Amino acid sequence: MRRFVLGVTAAAFAACAFASAQTPTPFKLGTFERQGRRFVGIVLRDTVVIDLAAANAAIRTPASTVAAPADMKDLIARYDAGVRTRIGQIVSAVEGAPTGARQAYVLDRKDLKTLPPVMYPMTMLNVAVNYREHDAEMSRGARGSSQAAVPPPGTAPPGTQSAPGIWQRAAADERWNPYFFLKSPSAIVADGEAIRIPPGRTQVDWECELGVVIGRRASRVPIAQASRRVHRYPSR
Repeated sequence: MRRFVLGVTAAAFAACAFASAQTPTPFKLGTFERQGRRFVGIVLRDTVVIDLAAANAAIRTPASTVAAPADMKDLIARYDAGVRTRIGQIVSAVEGAPTGARQAYVLDRKDLKTLPPVMYPMTMLNVAVNYREHDAEMSRGARGSSQAAVPPPGTAPPGTQSAPGIWQRAAADERWNPYFFLKSPSAIVADGEAIRIPPGRTQVDWECELGVVIGRRASRVPIAQASRRVHRYPSR
């Protein structure tokens, strides 16, 4: 199950749509493979993928000194240092090309293998019990166990308190405290790859995930400043 969920998490990040200040055309970013070569791609309308490195080298109007990202990590690190602007220029150039004049760096998405956007993440922290429906689901499971006393679905166990600096509980808030757990980067799989089910299991569980990429190094950041460390992309 963990391997499957991680694959979904990565795919969800690829499906985030962005829009550049240079073009009103929304686009997506992902990592793809074609004939054994991996590359960062710009997805338009979910049907075509622009090979970012190839397009960056071929498009000379306007001229640019921005180096193409080596991978998604490199793109994230340099996104606000010229890469964002260059992506907008590339999208505009492709969208402005004459009808039927498709360049070699514009590919059909169906002909590519979709890989996890970030192939080798460093640390993956996952938050559990962060929405009420799942909280209630977990409580229903516990009520069916041998536990003598379980609180009503969706409510926290007796004695649950705030975790200062992590989860500040309002007076009327009866939800469980969310908590973090780690997942192994080696559990990531690409779109369509096999899901390994552990021995003794007969099925996998699935859920959609929202991924947040921390774009700047951070440690013990005050809550009021946390949003400054999260890498955010512009959207329409």
